[in-house]
Amino acid sequence: MRIRVPLRYLTVFSVTALVTLAVGIVFFLGFISATKNTRLLMSDQAEVIINSMERDIALWLRPVDQQAKWVSKHVVDNAEAVSELQQFDSFMFGALAATTQVAGIALITPDGLIRRWIRASGKAITEDWSARKEINLWIKDSQQRFESEWIEPFFTDTIDKTILLHDLPIHAADGKLLAVLAQIVPIEELSSHVVNLSPREGMTPFILHGKDLVLAHPLLIKAAGNAGGTAFSLSYTVYGDSVNLAARLERLNKEFGTQLLVSENTAMLDGNLDILRAVGETSIRGQAGMTKIYTHKHES
Repeated sequence: MRIRVPLRYLTVFSVTALVTLAVGIVFFLGFISATKNTRLLMSDQAEVIINSMERDIALWLRPVDQQAKWVSKHVVDNAEAVSELQQFDSFMFGALAATTQVAGIALITPDGLIRRWIRASGKAITEDWSARKEINLWIKDSQQRFESEWIEPFFTDTIDKTILLHDLPIHAADGKLLAVLAQIVPIEELSSHVVNLSPREGMTPFILHGKDLVLAHPLLIKAAGNAGGTAFSLSYTVYGDSVNLAARLERLNKEFGTQLLVSENTAMLDGNLDILRAVGETSIRGQAGMTKIYTHKHES
């Protein structure tokens, strides 16, 4: 038996299907467009926020550069005192008091003599660093350099902190190098400042140096509420396989009855195998396989 469908029904069905398809296409295109626009908007907002934070950090560090120029002018104006660096004591401690970002100042003469002024201890120390290869290279580089620069973070036992170092070669009018100015900016001071930069709740500002070193991150901060708001206690750290390995080797000293343990990579450096002996193997969390460990030949 054949069923006949009136033409008007087919027409209505076709029109309905076409309308439904058209509406679906419109909604789909609208969704794609909205998603793209949302991504672009979020990207634009993120760029604005990051640029704002960069400007704020630059403003926070600007007094360091201004202090360097101020100190440099004073040294040039009193060039005859460079041979007796203690004559700068009063001026340097005044400069430290005026710029809270800087924890210490040092002047290094071309012959390797250094005098350091440290705010926390209130002490000024003079030492002869002329035998240090890295100091001689630094001075050599500064002979032809007239601009200041930031040196990557490192730990210094001068103040027992990880620091950023800002240096500026100081030259006389005839171009002769009088001294190199070095300013110490503790990472924890920068970190404390960065923590307060986020313009929105839920955003997490942080600074990375390379891939592994976290200079500042709010997740590394312990918050404790009080009547006046939130008090922050800052801590900072480094991450990575090298850190895990070092921590593991430190603990293994007790097990092996040693005072010094090094990894296979360190042992294989030129000349090291002559003074080392293998003591065993260890596994490192997060790494496949075993790592050979060595100690000094004279260790019991």
